[in-house]
Amino acid sequence: MFGKLIKLMNSVDEFMHEADNTLHKLNQLIDYLLENGIDEHLEVLVEEISEKEQNCDDLRRSLEYEMFSRSLLPETREDIMMIVEKMDEIPNHCKMIADMIIDQKTVILHSLKKDILELAAINAKTFQMVMEAVDDCFGKMLRITELSSKIDDSENQAKDIERKMVRSIFLDKSLETHPGGQLVQKEIVKSIGAISGKCKHISERVTITAIKRKV
Repeated sequence: MFGKLIKLMNSVDEFMHEADNTLHKLNQLIDYLLENGIDEHLEVLVEEISEKEQNCDDLRRSLEYEMFSRSLLPETREDIMMIVEKMDEIPNHCKMIADMIIDQKTVILHSLKKDILELAAINAKTFQMVMEAVDDCFGKMLRITELSSKIDDSENQAKDIERKMVRSIFLDKSLETHPGGQLVQKEIVKSIGAISGKCKHISERVTITAIKRKV
C-alpha cells in the first residue's frame, strides 16, 4: 500500500509542477505586458498558458484514472482527489486572467507596476509553499503547521497589496472620466490577487488531510 502511494504521489508531483509552470508563465505574461503592452508576442504567451492549463487537465484526468486503478483506501483516494481538484483551480484561474487581458486588450496602469509585480511574486512564493505542504502531508508531516502559517501570512500580504492598488486605481485622475477603465483595472488586480487566496484554500484542505492522517 505504501509503495503504491509513493508512485501515486510522483504523479501528483508532476501535476503540481505543471500547475506551477502555468503560474510562472502567467507572471511572465504580466511582466511582458507591463513592459511592452499588447502585441503579437503577448498572444503567444496567452496561447502557451492555455496549453499548460490543458496539460494540467490531462494530468488531473490521468491521476483520477490512476487512483481508481490502484488499491488505495477510499479515504486516501478522496483526500488526494480533493487536494488535486483544489489545486487545479490555479492553472484554470491563470488561463482566465490571460484570456481577460488579451480579450479586453487591457494595459495595466504604469503606476501599478511595482505593486503588481510584487503581488505576482507573492503568488509564486505562496504556491511553492503549498507544494511543499502537499509533499509533507503525504510524507513525514513535520511542517504542516509552519507552512500553513506562512501561507496565511502571504495571503494577508497579498490582500494588503491588492487593497492598496484598488485605492490607487480610484485615485488615478487619468481614469476619472473613464469609470469603465477603473473597473477593468480593478478586475485585473483582484483576479491576480485571488491566486494567493486560492492557495490558502488548498492549504486548508491539506491541513485537514494531515490531521486525518495523524489520527
